[in-house]
Amino acid sequence: MKRTEKAEVLKSLEDICFKEPWSLGMLVSSFEDEHSVIITHDTEGEIVGYVIGRCMADECELYRICVLPEFRKQGIGTLLIREFIEKCKNLFVKKIFLEVASRNLKAISLYESCGFKRTAMRKGYYRDDDAVVYSLKMLEEGIK
Repeated sequence: MKRTEKAEVLKSLEDICFKEPWSLGMLVSSFEDEHSVIITHDTEGEIVGYVIGRCMADECELYRICVLPEFRKQGIGTLLIREFIEKCKNLFVKKIFLEVASRNLKAISLYESCGFKRTAMRKGYYRDDDAVVYSLKMLEEGIK
């Protein structure tokens, strides 16, 4: 599947899963950015989830994680984050960070179960909510 076709598939998932989905242009740009890390999860040949991040030097920011509603609670989100962490390790990343809406308790639970620690709050970051900043520090011998 070509990058543009894959971006179009991710756009359809964005439209289903997010109140404020990324545009097709943003997704295409992610595929074209050499610093992007994009991991998809397929079920029976269909993309049902993905994670997008961007790595610079020894840090990576996890921008998006998405799993179609009918495929949630099957461990796909955890699998995607674990694959993302492994990819970051291979890129010699020392720290992964992300922002999440303070009311998004399901996502917060997922991040915490994968080892992310709450490090800060950003008041009014979203239109209708604050953001919680999480990070995951990795050491040479493994994840801290």
